[in-house]
Order: sequence, then C-alpha cells, then structure tokens
Amino acid sequence: MKNKLTPTHTLDWYIKWTGTVFILAGMVLTSQNLFPYNMIVTIIGEICWFTVAFIWGDRALLVLTSVATFILLSGLIQWGMS
Repeated sequence: MKNKLTPTHTLDWYIKWTGTVFILAGMVLTSQNLFPYNMIVTIIGEICWFTVAFIWGDRALLVLTSVATFILLSGLIQWGMS
C-alpha cells in the first residue's frame, strides 16, 4: 500500500475538501439546471481550490482555478446584465 503524500487535518486539507464539496454540489446544481446557483456554488469551490494552490505554490492549479473563476464570473456578469 502506498503512503499518503499530503497531511490530513491541516488548514489546506480542510479548504481542499470544502472546495471539493462545493464544486461537486455545483455540478449537481448544473445537472438540475439551477442557474445561477450552480455558478455561484462552483465559484466558491474554485476560490477554495485557488487558496490551496496558493498555499502549495502549485502554478498549474493556480492557472486552472483562476481561469475557471474568471469564466464563471463573466457568465454571471453577463447574466446580470441581461
């Protein structure tokens, strides 16, 4: 059995799992076509993961979460303007 590489019950661990739950909840809301709640919930998850990426210094994850958040926010802004 392979040992875990990441510690548990640290600040980044709690943020990581909170973000994961929010992103999964956002997917469920998307599957139920509950707009704009799906985007709001997913943005919260993306911000959590951005925070984790910053703590870890993971540039790929920083880019991914930044772009995802920007795309979701631009969709919310466009929705708000219509």
